Amino acid sequence: AVGQVAERLLPGGWFVAAIFGPASLIELGDGLRQTLGADVRLPAEDFLPQDAYLRCLRRHFSGVWSHRHLYRRDYPSCRQMLAHLRRTGTSGGRREGHWLRPSHLPVLERWFNERFGGCVLSFEVFFFAAQKE
Repeated sequence: AVGQVAERLLPGGWFVAAIFGPASLIELGDGLRQTLGADVRLPAEDFLPQDAYLRCLRRHFSGVWSHRHLYRRDYPSCRQMLAHLRRTGTSGGRREGHWLRPSHLPVLERWFNERFGGCVLSFEVFFFAAQKE
């Protein structure tokens, strides 16, 4: 797909993107594994690392710039955190099972409070800009 974008750009044209990285939602994945005692794997854990994108961009563009930023967001409760993920579509596309039941929310909330002092999530974002010769 990046090669197709590069082919369509005029010389001097720019490709710019912001992409989630694999460190997104790490707190939720850890919390689910710790409290459920299950092998839970969130889709974000399979996102590509920054260097994989850079290798791809450098194959198709002459000038490549990147920046990594880790955003942290606090939520009043786990219920509101999960509702935010559903509303924004950042919960991932795969549904391999419903391992999180409403009865498990208090356990997960307690884990978050003990570990972080509240419900918090990190979102790793890679910013890229690449120019065509």
